[in-house]
Amino acid sequence: MNFSPQISISNIKPEQWPKIDNPLASYELLQLFESSGVISAESGWQPMHLCLYCNDDLHDLVAVIPSYIKSHSYGEYVFDWAWANYYHQNGKDYYPKLLTATPLTPCLAPKLLGELTLKEFQSWSYAITAWAKKHSLSSWHINFPEKSSQQNIGSLGFFKRLDIQFHWKNLEYRCFDDFLAALKPKRRKNINQERRKVKRAGWSFERKLAVEISQEEWLLFYQLYCHTFDKKAGWAQLNLKFFQGLSKALPESALVVFAYKDGNACAAALFFLSKTHLYGRYWGAFEQTDGLHFETCYYQGIEYAIEHNIQVFEPGAQGEHKLSRGFEPVLTHSYHYILDEQQRAPIQSWIQQEKHQVEQRLAYYRQHSAYR
Repeated sequence: MNFSPQISISNIKPEQWPKIDNPLASYELLQLFESSGVISAESGWQPMHLCLYCNDDLHDLVAVIPSYIKSHSYGEYVFDWAWANYYHQNGKDYYPKLLTATPLTPCLAPKLLGELTLKEFQSWSYAITAWAKKHSLSSWHINFPEKSSQQNIGSLGFFKRLDIQFHWKNLEYRCFDDFLAALKPKRRKNINQERRKVKRAGWSFERKLAVEISQEEWLLFYQLYCHTFDKKAGWAQLNLKFFQGLSKALPESALVVFAYKDGNACAAALFFLSKTHLYGRYWGAFEQTDGLHFETCYYQGIEYAIEHNIQVFEPGAQGEHKLSRGFEPVLTHSYHYILDEQQRAPIQSWIQQEKHQVEQRLAYYRQHSAYR
């Protein structure tokens, strides 16, 4: 087999891409990130898709690991700024580094695309680390891999790092009231109060798949998104071309909840979806009402998941406030291969100390579940 990194997904034919039932690992989404200009060398995300072919002519793609050479750590949701500072203090360069991830998306998704034996995967991984050393990369990071590949990755000398997210699970609820009935009375009362407050303020909601959304509506969503990021002094990394491209790239796998007041859409939230999962991503609002964010980004998503028999709703990274609203703490994993032998031991020690803290937080969260 032949290992050949590709500096653009356009170098890979769509029909060669492994068939994956997850929009976050789809050719269409990753291609849209690149074609819209959101992901590029100039933005600090140089595409470097790690491809394995069965021969030298690069026609028969066996497997691919979608990856990027990063010159910063923005948009990853696994925070390693302390590591970068440690390298700098020791006269070393942490950037560039190799990152395997869905850009700007802290959700569990396939990262190794294709069918390989463990032995084949190990051989390929050794070739990748040798290539990374040759090109002076400090490290290789794999963020939020799906559970089926975690054991294989962990056997290759990667350090496993833990964090916590809050996910909602569909316990065969028939309606939103069924979900509420599973909660503790206080939590159920608080959610009902939040929803009534939003309704009394005059808000109504509409859910649309990307195929149903006009270019003008995407422009509105982009304006909402930028307005919210600007207020929070954030970095609005996605652009209008990306949002407008979703109608073609993911017509049935991107969903927007529009929130209307006085007949005008004044808030909205974007989700991605597969047959089993709903992924909350971005939101924006021109004005604020108490509970509006929770209704648009959480409760509308839960209702949609129940109505469409979606099993898991991942609303995004962090957010202890999700715990009281029916989301449960879940351990997430990232894997890190430090190429500089002198830096491996200190970072491994740092990860072990962090692991203890994460496990303590997880135990605390589980004691404060919203469920009866």
